[in-house]
Amino acid sequence: MEKDEKNHNSYDETDERKSKSGEDFVKESLAFPAKRKYTIRDYEQLPDDARAELIDGELFVMEAPSFLHQRIVLRLWYQIESFLQEKKGNCVAAAAPLDVRMDRDDYTMLQPDVLVICDRGQITGKRVEGAPDFVCEVVSPSSASKDYIKKTEKYRAAGVREYWIIDADRRTLTTYDFAGDGIQKSRELRGKAGVKIYHDELMIDLDELAAIAERGF
Repeated sequence: MEKDEKNHNSYDETDERKSKSGEDFVKESLAFPAKRKYTIRDYEQLPDDARAELIDGELFVMEAPSFLHQRIVLRLWYQIESFLQEKKGNCVAAAAPLDVRMDRDDYTMLQPDVLVICDRGQITGKRVEGAPDFVCEVVSPSSASKDYIKKTEKYRAAGVREYWIIDADRRTLTTYDFAGDGIQKSRELRGKAGVKIYHDELMIDLDELAAIAERGF
């Protein structure tokens, strides 16, 4: 997306930040997405009910997730959580909405759909600091480009060890083992799939997720 003309930047950003409400920031990002580089301070001024992500200073306002999306997220989380409870290790599973300050800088804040954190020191009372070990995004029509392109590169660079993308419409699973070969692998959403950070000891029941996608709930 091309940046706006230079005259859009001829103002004092500090004064503007003080005067704008969180809702103004949402409206501005929709009207002028590349107007300037947004920060976590801007992000934190968004209204509580606003859903957004910040990637390298670019603010992405997100639609509310569908019922189907949330069902798949919650069932995947439950499968992972059940395994972790039985294993009784240090790793913990979580699901969006949860802020992750992926790069530990002032320009990126993401909300992965499902994540696993094995270093509990990354968990603060407010958010996760740094890259999770495992991330899964469930694709929505409005988020496909971001999930397949922007987030893949962001997660790779930030140090996420494994990244999954579930596409309920296409019934596909795309995986990246960044801690291993890093090669993109795609398969149908059926059977079972092993989570590499657990050396395939954790097997996700894809048939359950595909059945949800088929029913729509």
